[in-house]
Amino acid sequence: MRNLKLIDKTESWIDDDISKNFRGGEVLIPLQIACFTWDPVNKKTIDLPSPRTNLMRKELEARYKKAGWKIRVHLDDGLDGPNMSGPDYWILSGSR
Repeated sequence: MRNLKLIDKTESWIDDDISKNFRGGEVLIPLQIACFTWDPVNKKTIDLPSPRTNLMRKELEARYKKAGWKIRVHLDDGLDGPNMSGPDYWILSGSR
């Protein structure tokens, strides 16, 4: 039950972020949030076993796909130079 509440809380945070930042047809969600390693509401790391967080991410992804969003994952390639890697993102795009 705690995991469902965390999924709901994260989905709500993402929905708020979409409302604030949806421009140009897409919005970027930090991968740490989408993969449940960072709690954006309480601003702290989430310490759960990776099989559990993988299932939680799949549930979150299914909810957004069901709502009509397309999801791409951007992983920084690290080619910007030493100590210049950027964050990884979920890119949500759609006609919301």
